[in-house]
Amino acid sequence: MSRTPEIMADAAHAIFCKNAREFSGNFLIDDSFLASEGVIDFLSYRVDPTKPLAPDFFVPDEMTPPKGIKGGI
Repeated sequence: MSRTPEIMADAAHAIFCKNAREFSGNFLIDDSFLASEGVIDFLSYRVDPTKPLAPDFFVPDEMTPPKGIKGGI
């Protein structure tokens, strides 16, 4: 019901590739940030794709995944 650590690594890499003078001070959620960077397939990050993702108390309930995302956010 969770994701692999690779999602955090990929998000960190994308953040480190940003210009620090223009991108510092942001609060980011790994999957939402990656989606904003163009990632649309999140199935490879699922530990068990047959199970639904567990709710996360850091992510507001009203957040909805962007359209066209595979594997849930």
